[in-house]
Amino acid sequence: MKKISARLKNEILIYDGALGTVLQETGALKAGACPEELNLLRPDVIRSVHLDYIKAGADIIETNSFGGNKLKLAAYGLEKEADRINYEAARIAKAAAASKAYVAGSVGPLDRQLTPLGDLSFDEAVKIFEDQVRALKEGGCDLIILETFADIKELKAAFIAARQAGGRIPVQAQMTFEGGERSTYGTPPSAFAVLFQSLGADIIGTNCSTGPKELVKVVREMTPYTDKYVSCLPNAGLPELRNGKTYFPESPKSFAKYAAEFAGLGVNLIGGCCGTTPEHINELKKILKNKRPAKRKYLPAFRLSSRTKIVELNLRTRPLIIGERINPTGKKELQEEIKAGKSVIIRREAIEETKKGADILDVNVGVPGTREQETIVPAVEAVQAVSDAPVSIDSANPAAVEAALKEVSGKPLINSVNGEREKINFILPLAKKYGAAILVLTLDKCGIPKDAKARVKVAARVINKALALGIQKEDMIVDPLTLAISAEPGQARETLKAIGELKKKGFPSSLGVSNVSFGLPNRRRINADFFSLALASGLDLAIINPSDDNMFRVAKQKKGRAADEAGIKRFLKAALSPIGKASGKKPEAKPGTHKDVKTRLKEAVLYGDKDNITAYVEEALSRGIAPLEINSKILIPALEIVGEKFGKREYFLPQVILSAEAVQRAFGRLKKEIKPGEEEDKGTIVIATVEGDIHDIGKNIVISVLENHGYKILDLGRGVPAETIIKEAVKNKADIIGLSSLMTTTMIQMERVIKGLKKKGLNFKTIVGGAVVTEAFAKEIGASAYARDAVEAVNIVKSLMEERR
Repeated sequence: MKKISARLKNEILIYDGALGTVLQETGALKAGACPEELNLLRPDVIRSVHLDYIKAGADIIETNSFGGNKLKLAAYGLEKEADRINYEAARIAKAAAASKAYVAGSVGPLDRQLTPLGDLSFDEAVKIFEDQVRALKEGGCDLIILETFADIKELKAAFIAARQAGGRIPVQAQMTFEGGERSTYGTPPSAFAVLFQSLGADIIGTNCSTGPKELVKVVREMTPYTDKYVSCLPNAGLPELRNGKTYFPESPKSFAKYAAEFAGLGVNLIGGCCGTTPEHINELKKILKNKRPAKRKYLPAFRLSSRTKIVELNLRTRPLIIGERINPTGKKELQEEIKAGKSVIIRREAIEETKKGADILDVNVGVPGTREQETIVPAVEAVQAVSDAPVSIDSANPAAVEAALKEVSGKPLINSVNGEREKINFILPLAKKYGAAILVLTLDKCGIPKDAKARVKVAARVINKALALGIQKEDMIVDPLTLAISAEPGQARETLKAIGELKKKGFPSSLGVSNVSFGLPNRRRINADFFSLALASGLDLAIINPSDDNMFRVAKQKKGRAADEAGIKRFLKAALSPIGKASGKKPEAKPGTHKDVKTRLKEAVLYGDKDNITAYVEEALSRGIAPLEINSKILIPALEIVGEKFGKREYFLPQVILSAEAVQRAFGRLKKEIKPGEEEDKGTIVIATVEGDIHDIGKNIVISVLENHGYKILDLGRGVPAETIIKEAVKNKADIIGLSSLMTTTMIQMERVIKGLKKKGLNFKTIVGGAVVTEAFAKEIGASAYARDAVEAVNIVKSLMEERR
């Protein structure tokens, strides 16, 4: 067979559909059983499903290994069989393919959250994914498909693992999006595409979600940001309950009618996910026969991303601003905080710089006597918790740079690499591996060249090395360096010339503007004047203090003052003979600096400051504020604001989780002060993931948020039989029963619980939720309510408790 990449240049390849749906229909997959174990117990059935899809027209079949990682298999006691299960999954598929189809090794999420949202480290996640990919490769897979990921950081870990364990096997990276807009963690399709374009995925795409109609919007947003092959494997809609069985609303014909639209958007691989069958794939084959993907336009640009947005350099956005305030140089208080492992000032500066308009936040924690690779991780966590701006990792320590790269949930900038061989050899491979952009400094072991052309030569040497490693030209920006005019006035001229030279060669430029005024009075005026000259010379990105209003006024002008010889002379004359007084305007209080401890407590909840909230609780208690007042008047109202922001899509799942964790720590301290009987009894809720379902991330988030609102929670865990749920609800005199399910094969167990309650004449209120559950399904099975997410669950529980009382 031809290499898959060769065919994708001119063809649309068709993927198979759902394995679980078909296995469930055949009766081979029982409710609560492990789908991947069938590779060992019933290889004949798995092979038969593969053959049916190939006969229907699939060019690529997926291995039965979506949940084949050791963490998920552990829920069935099968973690020691992980290698064999994945190897057999690939071997069975390869034998069925028999040179008629390609085999994609399916890798799904771990069902355990990475730090700081959970307790799984990035390195642990990479190791687990590596083991799975290695076994799939040894079994004979032609490519690896990473699918149904909602957390972009987890997907990054999976991708790095696939590259490390899979060698040259192509890697296909896919995310799932809610309603065609964002993942549950807040990532839009554009931010996903920007990161995986730089990581070098062979195929970038989307699967699952809510159906083909919604994924049209996803593909449309994704494609302008990548020149990679694009895939789209939608669900057959969201499942519905009919006569006690789950059905998917999209018929083969209604599903396949979207195929031509996907082809018109330039999609190269089209197939199905949950609810699709060989009949769906056969209809796709008919519609896509002899069709070619439309050609897409991709405009390369310097782009960075956070978890929730992208920042792009173009004529409209130029100049981009990097906030420089998170830097301990000359800041004793920040130095002491970094040494103590605290983040109050870092959070405060990140919030302030973002409010003032910084596009990117520089993070520097270089303090003598500290292990920077350890201090930079909580600093990056703190910044990402309070700001949606992409991160610039500012460190000369390669170990610290890599530690930060693992922590970033997006595409960061590495600040910086220079012409020294050691720096090139350490930093460039890290940028390539983690998909980061690089800031190139025009200096080497001989120092900073005195003339502009020599500086550009240094930059060219680094850039050529980066290009040879596969780093894209658009992922590089050059800083020709600003020297202090108090020592070398003429160097300002060379810096401005270098900016112009770089512009001619097609490279964007950046500058740490404030260096120009070092050692002089009236620095703000000098910085603003030089910034204006740099913009006129073509500067694209400025590293400045966003709180300096003069600098932002210059940035808005965009063009700047004329940077001709006369203009430079005027600047130097004025700068070296400064006049005027600094503004006496009193600065506005920054977040985290308020004397009012109540305000600081509120902000700790709003910004998920779990590191410092306990200290604020201690201070509030020492000032005589009653524990119940802290709880009901400060913490709970702040949590409600978090919920409102989530509802308005200003906050996403990570912010909700971090805020909930912060409040949990505060409650942990307050409970020591609250006497028995003082705490309000808001009600008892029994919560469980239903029988056969091993997923509990969503359930655990709901529990955390409800506990923070004062409800007593009995967590029964996952895979809990209906009889046990009912028994525990009665035993603990529960007010409400909460049921969770992520799988179409297990959602029917919710109905079993509700029927069991009615049979026994028990009037518990029931609330259901989970990725596959819908409001229509909840009504069909007779649940009291349906909750889309943890925040909605709080409001529904309040309403149900009022009804019950």
